[in-house]
Amino acid sequence: MVKRTLASGSYEAEFFTDQWADPPLVHYIVTRRGETDILAWGQERTMSDAERAAMDCMRDLHKRHTATG
Repeated sequence: MVKRTLASGSYEAEFFTDQWADPPLVHYIVTRRGETDILAWGQERTMSDAERAAMDCMRDLHKRHTATG
């Protein structure tokens, strides 16, 4: 498994590439920085699709957080 992390605001996404799957899958997990609660997760066929999905998720979480104060 290959691991990578991407951050946006107070959120971060960790990416894991499952090479055992055919074709390989990229899993992502979104958390608030420094915390362990999983806020969202998913999987995509490519790293760029997984990064895009995770960034969209982190943007949505940020919008919800700022809207609730």
